[in-house]
Amino acid sequence: MNFFRNVIAILGIVFLGSAVVFAQDGLANSILTALRLGTDMSYAVQGFATRLSTSNMPVYGLQLVQVIDDICDTFVMEVPILTNPETWKPFEDQEAEVILDNFIAFADVHRYLLQTLADKHSLAVSANFTRPILNALVGEQDAVDAFSYRLMALLPTREETGWHTINSLNDYYEQVEATYRS
Repeated sequence: MNFFRNVIAILGIVFLGSAVVFAQDGLANSILTALRLGTDMSYAVQGFATRLSTSNMPVYGLQLVQVIDDICDTFVMEVPILTNPETWKPFEDQEAEVILDNFIAFADVHRYLLQTLADKHSLAVSANFTRPILNALVGEQDAVDAFSYRLMALLPTREETGWHTINSLNDYYEQVEATYRS
């Protein structure tokens, strides 16, 4: 009887370990999906923002605010997934590198979007969209920061590069937000 209990206990531990490994793969996939989606959305919004003009800004300004909010939502949905320290362990070097590469790609593309928004500030002023765009950017920065800070806890072997990327992206946010506050 004790033998069967031990076998069942061992099988339970094996299944639990398998579930944690599978969940860890699920976490990596979830993070990569969010980063790729954020990158794709930032790229699309940057292209959209590039085409804004004096004649179409009054019409498309609200859409611009909405798509910035959509990028924010992508990261807001991911934050609870990253906040369960009992479930997740730091990623191994190779997986951490892939995740960090995707994070850097997001940050690079998003900086282009932020620069484009800074360049379109005068259009936003003329159409009275500075406050809504600023509010959307502040919310987005909060969401990206919450996601990024939790992500760095899972990438200890790539932490230095990760923090450099976060700080650089935050510098861009602050510059654009300062422009929209003026």
